[in-house]
Amino acid sequence: MPRPLRERLSRLRRDPLGVLKGRLKLVYLRLRYGGLQGERAEAFWSDRHARYGADDLRGVGRESWSHAENEADYADAVRRVRERIEAEGVDWKQARVLDLGCGVGTYAAMAREAGVEAYVGVDIADTLLPTLRERYPGYRFEQHDLSQSAPAGQFELIVMIDVTQHLVAPGAYEAAMAHVRQALAPGGVFVVTSWLKGPERLSFFEAARPLSAYQAAFPGGEFEIGRREPFRDKFLFSIRRTSGDDT
Repeated sequence: MPRPLRERLSRLRRDPLGVLKGRLKLVYLRLRYGGLQGERAEAFWSDRHARYGADDLRGVGRESWSHAENEADYADAVRRVRERIEAEGVDWKQARVLDLGCGVGTYAAMAREAGVEAYVGVDIADTLLPTLRERYPGYRFEQHDLSQSAPAGQFELIVMIDVTQHLVAPGAYEAAMAHVRQALAPGGVFVVTSWLKGPERLSFFEAARPLSAYQAAFPGGEFEIGRREPFRDKFLFSIRRTSGDDT
């Protein structure tokens, strides 16, 4: 039995009332925000970030967990993302780093600790960006919808952790990946997570995609998709630009 299904069944047995409340909440959110397109997607994340602020990981992690539970989970996630980046041979001090869906600054903190000097964090919501600019002077934080355009410049490292599943509007995933290709420097590495199954809509704000969706977005010859390793309830993997410029 797949791990996500086991977890859902386990929680249903432990807390059937909590599961019911969660289902009702999803119905309410769907009615309020619709299909998470354009301004509705921005409003959804702005409201969620405002509800929890920059110091409570429930705003970007699992709302059903406490901040402490999310904190332990994020500490392990950061360790594993950093190990994967270092296994790819990224030079922290020389790399220009783009963090897509920077949220509360989890991977900005990782970059600062690793010695990264050139960092850009983007998020569809601007709620937390003023706080992040104060916490990480010298780093750049911008409000940006990746499905609409590519951030300016090219980067040797792009990270997009637990974000692609939220690209649910029609064509949003394909457009966003095209903009990642545009932003990824020759020889650069894109580190990303995904369920790698589907097509399956898990909720109004999450969609799963198979590996073939990434293979189509990053074709062989110009890109090389690395090994996939289990990460939370998804997979962590890297995509390296092996040659050429995106056209």
